[in-house]
Amino acid sequence: MIEEQKKRWEEIKQKHKSILENAEKEKLAKKRKKERRC
Repeated sequence: MIEEQKKRWEEIKQKHKSILENAEKEKLAKKRKKERRC
């Protein structure tokens, strides 16, 4: 039971991490687009 919870928690953390990384990439991409316009 505990092992299953650990596995699930690791999966959730990995998903969350990738979501955060994608959000950061999008922020950077938006910044670059704004800079190009200038």
